[in-house]
Amino acid sequence: MAARAERELGYAYAISGPEVLRTLVAAERLNRLYLTRVFRLLGGDPIATLRRDDALQLPIGFRLREAYLDQVSDVSEPPQLMQVFDVSRVV
Repeated sequence: MAARAERELGYAYAISGPEVLRTLVAAERLNRLYLTRVFRLLGGDPIATLRRDDALQLPIGFRLREAYLDQVSDVSEPPQLMQVFDVSRVV
């Protein structure tokens, strides 16, 4: 983040999994979340999630900015829901 600020870059875009997301939330650096969901049930081994160990100190609020449902033409594939959220701390 310091190197980004030195170069006067306004935003950092991270495509990642739960560990990077956890780090950005803990550092209070997440301001927009792009979330894509595919409607499929998973089972078996545990899946990594944002919440693990201690709960977040302050809740995170999400305000829906945009949403798009991608209906796949192949009926054997589930649709995807793409959402954009603005993030704010709830006090």
